[in-house]
Amino acid sequence: MLAVCGGAMAQSPVVIGDVDGDGECTINDVTALYNYLLFDDGSAMVAGDQDGDGYITVGDVTWVYNVLLYVSHDDGHDYIDLGLPSGTLWATTNVGANAPEDFGDYFAWGETEPKDVYDWGTYKWCMGNYNTMTKYCTISGYGYNGFNDGGPEWRMPSLEQLEELYNNCTTEWTTRNGVTGSLFTSNINGASLFLPAAGCRSNSSLDDAYGFCWSRTLYSSEPNYAYGLYFDSGYVGWGSSDRNYGRGVRAVRVQKEQEHEYVDLGLPSGTQWATMNIGANAPEEYGDYFAWGETEPKDYYDWGTYKWCMGNYNTMTKYCTISGYGYNGFNDGPRMMPPPPPGAQGGACRHLTKFKSCRITVRLSGQRGTA
Repeated sequence: MLAVCGGAMAQSPVVIGDVDGDGECTINDVTALYNYLLFDDGSAMVAGDQDGDGYITVGDVTWVYNVLLYVSHDDGHDYIDLGLPSGTLWATTNVGANAPEDFGDYFAWGETEPKDVYDWGTYKWCMGNYNTMTKYCTISGYGYNGFNDGGPEWRMPSLEQLEELYNNCTTEWTTRNGVTGSLFTSNINGASLFLPAAGCRSNSSLDDAYGFCWSRTLYSSEPNYAYGLYFDSGYVGWGSSDRNYGRGVRAVRVQKEQEHEYVDLGLPSGTQWATMNIGANAPEEYGDYFAWGETEPKDYYDWGTYKWCMGNYNTMTKYCTISGYGYNGFNDGPRMMPPPPPGAQGGACRHLTKFKSCRITVRLSGQRGTA
């Protein structure tokens, strides 16, 4: 194997998997690596160290194969398909970055341009303080009470998508091309996603001892905070942070579903509605009937046949938020955990949580008509 210390081979390629420097990743890049490893012929190799470990080995061949199998290009963005249940596709780089290990640009939550100073005085969506919000606010005591704007197909991940990423991947704190970060490897298809430890910009200073990527989900009780994915050498989870801090963004999109027809109503959330009810073959058909939380139709619908109770409305066994009605808990969501040891929060992240289980969602469509 070759230790890469300098020169062209140590440079990160502009295109992921582009070993021979022709501007794209093809089977020719695998051939270039094989020729070097087997015959010591590096004539076609420009960037051999693809996995960023400082050496050119068979691991780089595996890396390029994974790029060929799982990395795609759409709407001007490269993305990785981790085989996630929701169909979420993750961009290969942070917004503003040219390679997976690049930090990219920093954004205060809800802003679209990087800047030099990150504090409440420069934050776009307030009047100088955390409780004078002018947009993206869910509690009137913190300012304007409303949550505006949806988003295009590429957008910040939701808290549920962060949870899904964690629950379906193995994480490893590692170094790529001299940059530390967390490698998320899918337990479903083996594809991997690298997130650099880009840290946080507060005022004009940078703390890059850990990683934190914004989500689009606000902290429910204090909308001056928003959730994000936190990771360092000993911890991966999600936390909330002041919106005025500058942090990295790793965009996602949901894979287009070809097996279902849908209508795009131009809704702010980006939601697309199926053209017909589940089980129907046309918009005017009724389709199948479901008791809430069940996934199969049946012949008889009452409390005696309901899956998530013990025969009566006040004996719930799942999906129940009031103890007097049975089991007190709403399953299939995240579980709160103790915060990490002191110092692990980077000074600007709190409410850290580890994930418990994967939330699988089913898209239900309604029928609207006039009698």
